[in-house]
Amino acid sequence: MYGSPLVAVKKVIKTKSVEFMPFYLSFFSFLASSIWMAYGLLSHDLFLASPNLVGVNKITVNYISL
Repeated sequence: MYGSPLVAVKKVIKTKSVEFMPFYLSFFSFLASSIWMAYGLLSHDLFLASPNLVGVNKITVNYISL
């Protein structure tokens, strides 16, 4: 789920256009991962927080690279 927008990054870099970037998928993945990460951190559940921390970081790097 987290890496699926990264498939489009090659095309985005090649064309220098974000037209092919799935914005809604990336945005809502970031939103859901952020909420679950916050819940995991607040409830001190690292098994819940850690995969979502990775997902938030991947999506953030995905947008920074554009």
